[in-house]
Amino acid sequence: MALLRKRNGAAQDESHLQAESPLKRMRLGAGSMTVEGQDSKHAGEDKESPPSFQQGFQEVDNSSNPTVKAQPGRKLFLLDLFCGTAGVAAAFQALGGEALGLDHLIDKRRVKGPVAKVDLLTKDGQQTVEQWITEGKVDCVMLAPPCGTSSRAREIPIPRRMRLRSGMQPQPLRSDHFPNGLPWLKGVAKLKVQSANSLYRFARRVIELCVSM
Repeated sequence: MALLRKRNGAAQDESHLQAESPLKRMRLGAGSMTVEGQDSKHAGEDKESPPSFQQGFQEVDNSSNPTVKAQPGRKLFLLDLFCGTAGVAAAFQALGGEALGLDHLIDKRRVKGPVAKVDLLTKDGQQTVEQWITEGKVDCVMLAPPCGTSSRAREIPIPRRMRLRSGMQPQPLRSDHFPNGLPWLKGVAKLKVQSANSLYRFARRVIELCVSM
């Protein structure tokens, strides 16, 4: 994570930063941060976005903040949080934008777009994302926080014949009365809910920050 934050302290001329592509700006000073899923044939290329993509962002209707304006000619940058295989980041790139996915686990065999391994449960990881947004390095954010502890599918019984092992039946960890977790949870189940809640709080802060920006 420290490698990702190096770029924040690097002294760069502002006009030079504006000339860089969004993804290059995100990578500046990132040291040896590995970005998976980037096709080497297109690495470093600065292709023009398809007209249909750019035309959709020529004007920004924001009556509450009339100073917000689109910047024609600059590629939009998407930050794909909890990205999984980075499918959204890959689709955004296909439309002519630039993107980077972040997740704590990366399956190199399944990844579809550029992704960096970052644990968003850590304070350092969360603060870095929030700083990127407040510094204007991100144009849009996609969030897909994990739903495993919140899924209603936990309430669906698994037929005995379909259970791969004894005790496979998942148990509900939340309820309408206890959305933040059942108070009697213990051990691994309690830790899972606490971790998920931390990510949900982070996701809410990111959404509120994006709205304020």
